[in-house]
Parts: sequence; structure tokens; C-alpha cells
Amino acid sequence: IDDDLPGMIAFPEDQITVHEKTEDFEADIMVVRKNGSTGKISCSYKTEDSSARAGLDFEPVSGTLVFEEGETMQKIKVMIKARGRYDKSEMFRVILHDVQAPAKFDPDTDGGADSCVLTVMIGTDQVSKDQVDRIMSSLQTNWQKSKMGYQNWSQQFKNAFYVLGGEDEGDDEEDKQ
Repeated sequence: IDDDLPGMIAFPEDQITVHEKTEDFEADIMVVRKNGSTGKISCSYKTEDSSARAGLDFEPVSGTLVFEEGETMQKIKVMIKARGRYDKSEMFRVILHDVQAPAKFDPDTDGGADSCVLTVMIGTDQVSKDQVDRIMSSLQTNWQKSKMGYQNWSQQFKNAFYVLGGEDEGDDEEDKQ
């Protein structure tokens, strides 16, 4: 690390995936300062909708991120809402903008020299998906057994009404009289 430069602000990656949980939870979005750590630098941040919607899938956040002298890492906390996603992913973006000189953004990341963009994918929790699959399989098995039981019961009920014959025999006697 070259400590006599203010450094560049960036996300460690251009995309991350967080897995939904059964309850709302805070996801930590990491922001790094690289190639120097001299002086105090800052930038603004905000979230932006994509297939995930603010207020429904995540809580929108915005503010200012400040790196003090020597600091090389900060976190942005974003509340991810539990929605019971079964087999799909949704995404939103966290955008760093308005960097205060002498700091700058890493021009090689998504957003270039003017901003820094992180795509956050909200994925299905595999454990919850597996649990739902097991429940559905069990329900389908029980449903098949119930259908078979109903068919047997239905036939037994009809046989009890028509002990000495079928449905048609009773109609014929009434027609003769």
C-alpha cells in the first residue's frame, strides 16, 4: 500500500449474492479504499431498484461514507426483506457517487471514474427451498392416498344403498306399478 496517496474508493467486486432468510436481516456491503490511505476522504451512496423493489424487497438507503486517515474498509448496511422467494432471484444496485477530491473512484470498475456500481442479487435460501420441496412431496403423496381412500369409500357407500342390486333395478319396479 502506498500510504502517501488518498486512494481510490471501490467495491471489492462488481456483483454479490445475498441469500434470503426467514426473517428480515441486514446485509453488509463492503467498500474498500485502495492504493493509499492518507487523509480523510468521502463519497455519497444510494440504492437503486432493478427487479428488486425498494420497500418491498429491501429498505432503501442513502448517505455519506467517510474514510478517516488510515481507514481502508467501510460497510454500508442494507436491510433485506424476507419475502419467501422460492425459485427466483431479484437484484438491486448500490451506487457510490460524488467522490470528494482528492480521492477518486477506480475507473476499472462498473461505473467507471464517475461512480462505482455494485449489483446485489437476492437469492433463494437453499435450505428453505429444500424444506418446501419435502413438504410438497409429502402433501402430494398424502393427496394420492386420500383420492384412493375417497374412491373406495364412495363405492362402499353406493353398495350399501343398493344391497340387492344396482341402481336401475329399483326404478323398474316403480315403473311397473
